[in-house]
Amino acid sequence: GAKGTAPTPFYKISATYMDGYKATVVVNVVGRKSAEKCRLIADSILDRTRRIYKKLKIPDFEKVYVQVLGAEESYGDHGLSLTNSLREGVLWMTVKHPDKRALGIWAKEIAAAGTGGTPGLTALVGGRPKPSPCLKLYSFLYPKSKMDASIEMDGEKSTYTADTFQKTEPESEDLVQPADDSNPAQLPI
Repeated sequence: GAKGTAPTPFYKISATYMDGYKATVVVNVVGRKSAEKCRLIADSILDRTRRIYKKLKIPDFEKVYVQVLGAEESYGDHGLSLTNSLREGVLWMTVKHPDKRALGIWAKEIAAAGTGGTPGLTALVGGRPKPSPCLKLYSFLYPKSKMDASIEMDGEKSTYTADTFQKTEPESEDLVQPADDSNPAQLPI
């Protein structure tokens, strides 16, 4: 009893492409005013990195995301004001750049925050961040009439053109009939 529609005259194409690199650091911070410390750490890392970029004539980050987990920033205007009372927080910082080497410079600047920065930085989750590729999805419809489909199996290659994809009515013997009317989901093997 299944019903469907005829195939469309389009292929559904899903393509991925490289769109630069990203890196993420997660840092646990403890002590009074830890939300303020997290923001201070993020700002100092970004400021130092941008100064280096400027000297080396490297463009700025494409994107920067900073959030203090535990400080209710996800709630926006509805979050509680915990800035002065938060005794532990987690700094989550992600940066995006077209050049993988530029993110390596940013990652090295994080170490300075742990060795000579604000007291209370207790752990760098996962160690020094490593750049990873940003893959983006691009989906679109493409006319079947402009592209042939080729299938190779057991050394034999078959090519189908768009006109062979036209809707045809199946012969009655090609239709699968249920084996038993009392259980329509059961099909003969």
